[in-house]
Amino acid sequence: MGNDYGWTPEGVPHRFLLGAVTLNMTASAGALAEVQGTVCDSFATFDENDMPSRRRAESNPWMHRAPGAVDDHTLPVGFTIRSVTSDSDTIAWERVVFEANGGPPSRPGELHPAGSQRQPGLSLLLAELNGRPAGGALGLVTRSCLVVSAVAVLPAVRGAGLGTALLQRVLALASELPATLSSSDIGQGVYGRLGFVEVGRPVHWQ
Repeated sequence: MGNDYGWTPEGVPHRFLLGAVTLNMTASAGALAEVQGTVCDSFATFDENDMPSRRRAESNPWMHRAPGAVDDHTLPVGFTIRSVTSDSDTIAWERVVFEANGGPPSRPGELHPAGSQRQPGLSLLLAELNGRPAGGALGLVTRSCLVVSAVAVLPAVRGAGLGTALLQRVLALASELPATLSSSDIGQGVYGRLGFVEVGRPVHWQ
């Protein structure tokens, strides 16, 4: 299909990747007529007339933050945040992020295998309460922006400000760059308070 879209012909590698075709802004609806599964319309390019045999479902919003200084949030008593540097910490980080989103990974390293922490530009932050994992966040610094992801806090410790502290630590990795993320419903309030604005919602054509 050229360079306009990509897909996986043999199933989804892990449960947080959509079995989909992801489009760029030049993709055409006609070329997708025979594609099986869900089409991820990242830029909300199409409408119902373009996709008559598919059902429209809006996804989590893309959000953007302009470059700017980040205040340092005071951590709640008993909490710490540190950078992940070892393989064992990466496994612990992944597990707490999965558990904060509803369940453990099906296997260690399902999404971020040991060694991920050594990828250039990638920072994994692990939050702990009295030495036990309580949440995590991810920042990827590129030449043009900071990608924020996996900001997650265990349900038992939500509401104490840990999510805000994690997000601020990630933003501080490259506050001179614009930042972008895909927000869940639960995270939009925190992101908005720290300067993120919604810029669009991808559409999944199912």
